[in-house]
Amino acid sequence: MTAERTKLTDAEIKGAKPGRWLSDADNGRGQGVLSLRVTPNGTKRFYFRYTAPDGSRVRLPIGVYNQVGRWGNDTTDSPLTLAKARLVVTALRSEHQRPESRDIRAFRQAQEDAKREAEAEAARAKEEEAARLTREREAAEKYTLRKLLEAYVAHLKSAGKVSADNAAGIFGRNVYRDFPDLAARPASSITAKEVVAMLRKLTEQGKGRTAAKLRSYLHAAYALTLRAELDPDAPADLVRFNLTANPVAPTGTLARYNQARDRTLTEAELRAYWTAALTLPEVISSALRLALLLGGQRPAQLLRVEVSDVDLDARTITLRDGKGARKQPRIHVLPLAADAHAIVSALVTRAAALQSSLLFTLHGKRGAVVETLSSAVHGISVGMLEAKTAAAPFQMRDIRRTCETMLAAMGISSDIRAQIQSHGLGGIQAKHYDRHSYATEKANVLAAWEERLRAIVKNEKPKAANVVPLRQEAEQVA
Repeated sequence: MTAERTKLTDAEIKGAKPGRWLSDADNGRGQGVLSLRVTPNGTKRFYFRYTAPDGSRVRLPIGVYNQVGRWGNDTTDSPLTLAKARLVVTALRSEHQRPESRDIRAFRQAQEDAKREAEAEAARAKEEEAARLTREREAAEKYTLRKLLEAYVAHLKSAGKVSADNAAGIFGRNVYRDFPDLAARPASSITAKEVVAMLRKLTEQGKGRTAAKLRSYLHAAYALTLRAELDPDAPADLVRFNLTANPVAPTGTLARYNQARDRTLTEAELRAYWTAALTLPEVISSALRLALLLGGQRPAQLLRVEVSDVDLDARTITLRDGKGARKQPRIHVLPLAADAHAIVSALVTRAAALQSSLLFTLHGKRGAVVETLSSAVHGISVGMLEAKTAAAPFQMRDIRRTCETMLAAMGISSDIRAQIQSHGLGGIQAKHYDRHSYATEKANVLAAWEERLRAIVKNEKPKAANVVPLRQEAEQVA
């Protein structure tokens, strides 16, 4: 029905029948007019009627007529007096004249759509931020410094490295226990200054060697993690730590604490050491004495021996030397002379009673012995210093050096000493060409070495010739 061209009045609106359209007179072509429609249920609703750019007629609802009225919120259901409706229309005419909003309804719809899209984008951004925070929280819980170091130790163990237990002990005492907050932080957030703080605590306590070891293990753990993505030998779990730098690399190397020691024990000191070792618990005493009888073996390698590595009939014990960058441990077979055979036989019997596959064990576990052995040697050193049977402190590695020095003094050549102590065998000749087992030479030397130790323990003079040099290049110890 065509709207009637009249000047709207309250009386006219009041008397309008349902279904009618009323409107103000047009104040100018193309400016739009105020219209009113009476719905079938009697509601009287105001509209702004205008012509859109495409020529279509648009009626934009602006409110419901109410003679008393109240200033509304410019919504389609706002109660409006006739005067208020005309003010609204005046504003809409101005809006209608602007190029961007000639079609007010389409323009407002576009604005509403843009608003909804902005709100949706804000909601997505909020969800993404929440997801990011969740990932960071999970990383903080899962990819911590402690988790990285534990993964590194697991890698060492899977590679058969004897340093695994030592690294685990150093991390446990000097990182997890002493710096729990750092240990619980994401590994990627640790800084060089924080690494220095861990190292400085040790150096200030006079534990420079431990600080140097801690730095070395930390550096290796981060280096392994950084190359994990391109190193198939590295654990897959390390890739997820998302490191970009090694915080240990810029720190001081502590090289002065890594200088080679030259401490060796005299015969009298070695005799006191043996006597003290006899007073220790059985498995500790056996480990210390066997390491000595076998020519100064590395304790960590000896402690990894299992019962299956012993052949009492063939009188041999097999160690696995994983030291260095070896992918696979070097098999190191040693003959058992009389005293060593007796100790190993007793250990095999003990392991069977404990139903353990480990030759050296406390209550069926390996780790307890590894942690106790170095402490035992330290205790012996302290006791000997107090008893004035030692001129200076010594460590387990000094026992190994003492053995090689005394073997050299007996006329044992450097290549045979290397075969006994499993060191210096990584060259091309030893790796690819020398397939000789040296079983006879090692058996002769270790038998002579046992005899020499017996003489030292009993404080007897050595026989004129403990052993005939097996190679011509017998060496003298400077």
